[in-house]
Amino acid sequence: MPKQRLTVWMPKYMPSDEERKYYEHGIKNNIRISPYPTTSGPNPKEWYIEIFSKNKWVRSPSVYNEQTIWPEFYKMYKYYYDKYR
Repeated sequence: MPKQRLTVWMPKYMPSDEERKYYEHGIKNNIRISPYPTTSGPNPKEWYIEIFSKNKWVRSPSVYNEQTIWPEFYKMYKYYYDKYR
C-alpha cells in the first residue's frame, strides 16, 4: 500500500501584535490581500501576493517562498495602514 503524504497548504506563522493591528485595519477598510500559489494542488512551495484594488485582483510580480510569504503579506497590510491612517 502506498505511503500517504501529508497535505500542507500554507506554512505556519504567528503574527505580532503590530501585524494584527495592520491586518484588522485593512479588513475594516475593505482592503483584501491574499497569498496565491504559483502551482495548483497540495503542498505549494511558492506564492504570489494578490491585492484587490479597483474592482480587480492585482498580482505581485515577485514570488515568495515559505519563509517570506507571511512577513511580506503583513508588510503589504502595513503599507495600506500607513497610507490611509
